[in-house]
Amino acid sequence: MADISHFEIIAFQRQPGFWRASISRKDHAAITTHGSTVMRSVVTPMDCASEVDAKKAAIETIKLL
Repeated sequence: MADISHFEIIAFQRQPGFWRASISRKDHAAITTHGSTVMRSVVTPMDCASEVDAKKAAIETIKLL
């Protein structure tokens, strides 16, 4: 489980009423998932109804890293 304080979460509106969040590390290091995939940022996979819900989804995603 990754420490949430090491990540930056930016919520954005993909379309009116469809929110997602971008997740990146504050130190700009790569994010490793499942031991092999390396990327600079991750976008939550599901649309949310609000900015708050998108940020909650991002926190849940970080917990899985």
